[in-house]
Amino acid sequence: MWRKKALNNALRGRSCPREGMGVRARTALALAIAIAIASAVLVTASTTEIAEARPSSQGVIHRTKGNETYEDLARTYYGQRNLATILLLFNRRPEPLPPGTLIVIPTSHTVRVKAGQSLEDFARRNMSDPGRAEYLALLHGLTGRDAKLPPAGRGLKVVPSLRHLVRRGESLESIARYYYRDGSARRVRLLALYNRLTTVKPPAGKAIRIPLDEKVFDLAQVNARRRGGAPDPKPPILAAETPSPAPAARTPTARRAHTTKSARASAREARRAHDRATPPQTAPRLAATASANNTAPTAVRADPRQAGVTDIELQSTEDLYADGLYERAHDQGMMLLKNRPAASAKDRLELFRVVGFSLVALGKVDDAKAAFQEMLHINPDYELDLYRTSPKILNIFHEVAMR
Repeated sequence: MWRKKALNNALRGRSCPREGMGVRARTALALAIAIAIASAVLVTASTTEIAEARPSSQGVIHRTKGNETYEDLARTYYGQRNLATILLLFNRRPEPLPPGTLIVIPTSHTVRVKAGQSLEDFARRNMSDPGRAEYLALLHGLTGRDAKLPPAGRGLKVVPSLRHLVRRGESLESIARYYYRDGSARRVRLLALYNRLTTVKPPAGKAIRIPLDEKVFDLAQVNARRRGGAPDPKPPILAAETPSPAPAARTPTARRAHTTKSARASAREARRAHDRATPPQTAPRLAATASANNTAPTAVRADPRQAGVTDIELQSTEDLYADGLYERAHDQGMMLLKNRPAASAKDRLELFRVVGFSLVALGKVDDAKAAFQEMLHINPDYELDLYRTSPKILNIFHEVAMR
């Protein structure tokens, strides 16, 4: 007690009332200040540690350290690097991320229904819109009376959402396939109910919300992954329950510089499968008649400019990009675009894609935008693969697409 009294008196500028206590009071004051400073340091350190990942109304707040990227954060919190694009679109902050940047990791959480609470009231309180009651009913399989007045204590999922600006030609099905890889009737219905849409083809320019209601975004799972640091054993797709079948058409195989040999081998095998499903090219046209001295017929060499791009040429261009040889990939792509005027629109689209990707890697953003613009001239509805394309490229491509 005397230390506390001496400290208070010293802080107020008073002398200690007890004779002979001056030295002891000064000692107590110095000790108290030292303890206070040490406590402040510990509190600051603890607060800094908590700030690395703390909950918020939208999800978990992460403070970046070192050279962290969206891919690093996606693997830490979701167990899937491919969900880096979700973090980019949600935070709308391009890379690189300086140390100390606050990034929101969107997560869903469960809220229990109160006694006598209607589903509309629950949606109004927790999702800002009573009209999303139908969305909640479909999401949780509530029917009949439960769809109006769910049982007290029933846990319902409250989800964050992304903003999406509808482009010309898009439908709810194409948007659902883009974000969830699931174009099923149920997924389209969920998207329509969440946005209170009466049409599956919203007008171009309309802003809609993409609810992040998949299991991978569940707060409990996110916290478990963050503590354990183990990736999900499931395939890296957003819609883990009902993935749509892979398209039969040729898929992009361009990769970032760190693409592994096994991944490139898989890409080549996929293209070989595509080639096997495609009718073989006709053999070189032979001369109609042999010469007078009965020599064997000879093949007529076709003008390369009148021919299209061969699969080998296209594959080699993509492999150059996958191997990190961006200058060569760009030069070969431009050479084929110039010297193969008869190339199909599909092949020209692929070449412009590789050229654009290479230009982004080389830091030539304006030239990359020009290449992406050419792609959209060929196919205005073209979409890059959300799960196989880096967030940086997606950001630049979407900027061009929104013009």
